[in-house]
Amino acid sequence: MATPDTSGATFAAACALVRTGAAGDEDGLRALIDTRDTDELVGLVLATGALAQLLGLVAHGGDPGALDAYLTRVIANQQP
Repeated sequence: MATPDTSGATFAAACALVRTGAAGDEDGLRALIDTRDTDELVGLVLATGALAQLLGLVAHGGDPGALDAYLTRVIANQQP
């Protein structure tokens, strides 16, 4: 698993997206995404993924293998 890039304004927007989503603020989420074009949304999704990876690494003691194994189990449990 590669180290996520946390530089730039897109990562800050991803942090805002996660915080707003955790608060359940649907109007706030719409405000964050409605004004963005497709390329900006792709960047935002990538940055949000990087943030989730960082949080996952913290939760798994910095062990990328443990995080990968956990994600693999979650994905396997979601298959039809």
